Amino acid sequence: MSFIYVPDTKKRLFARLTDQLITMIFYIPIANAVRLLVFTEQEVEISIYLLALMGLIPAIYEGMWLWLMQQTPGKWFWGLRVVSCDDPDRPLDWQQCVMRALVGRLDLFLSLAVYATAFFRYDRTHLADWLAETRVVQEGPRSKVAGCRWVVGSFLVLVYSIQGLEQAAQFLKNATVRDGKVSLRQIYEAQQISLDGDEDSI
Repeated sequence: MSFIYVPDTKKRLFARLTDQLITMIFYIPIANAVRLLVFTEQEVEISIYLLALMGLIPAIYEGMWLWLMQQTPGKWFWGLRVVSCDDPDRPLDWQQCVMRALVGRLDLFLSLAVYATAFFRYDRTHLADWLAETRVVQEGPRSKVAGCRWVVGSFLVLVYSIQGLEQAAQFLKNATVRDGKVSLRQIYEAQQISLDGDEDSI
């Protein structure tokens, strides 16, 4: 029987951050577009297909590593791995890997609300785990026993959901597709106006 210790929340956060830093390598194809967007005022357009691929990079990255190793490089570094809920000793099947990775991409619309649902469970599984029937485990027991955090979890899910939906609506409202390309300038400027408005209201 393999270890099935409930993972430390900080380790999961650090593992996610580590994976995000690694995936930045795959965004090199749009690095020049981002530079022009931030430091110049010229029009910046990229292919809608490239934009979709950039949005799916985290899912491809996670799904591939889970299928090969049952852990991403970030989870490996922090001593975590993903196992099947019903049998921790059985390797994940490809459907579980794909499901977990794709549900995680709901953060494009719900921000971190997908992951904040972990506070509702003692085993710290979240929405992607529930649908993929997986869970994250660590090599040894936690320093503190995990407990349900209904108030914190509900607050974070609400705040992140509102934030994510607002950003997604802003993107869809200002995204202009022309000849198979998306204008990033309009989206960027609309985002800046939104941020300035938030600062003025504080």
